[in-house]
Amino acid sequence: MRKKGLKHRPVIETQGVKGDISEDPKMQELTRLYDDMTKEEQARTIDYLTGALPPDKSKEKPEAESQLKKGGKNAMTELLTPKEAAAFLKVSVITLAKWRGRKSGPAYTRTGRTIKYSREALEDYLRKNVVEN
Repeated sequence: MRKKGLKHRPVIETQGVKGDISEDPKMQELTRLYDDMTKEEQARTIDYLTGALPPDKSKEKPEAESQLKKGGKNAMTELLTPKEAAAFLKVSVITLAKWRGRKSGPAYTRTGRTIKYSREALEDYLRKNVVEN
């Protein structure tokens, strides 16, 4: 009869003492719990334990967002993604990318590969490019 759980019997060395972790009662309980999980739950647990899952930010309220909602003098400028900025300016995202490549268009901020436009910079760009006939 094949034993469920660990397919091999890992040996660990803790403080100079060798031991078979599959004989540890806590490890046996963890193995039993793991075996009772679905494949998706097992994969998610492994990802969580190895740090492959990003932290759950749905419960956190970003400081910038809370400051924006408060308003006032110290409120941070609202930052928009290229898609949001393109919708604001009524141009395509590709046009914004071309403008960035040509060093024309509205000012933007780059952090690593992330590009953001401030609403203020977009409004300034529109004001500066008014054509009068």
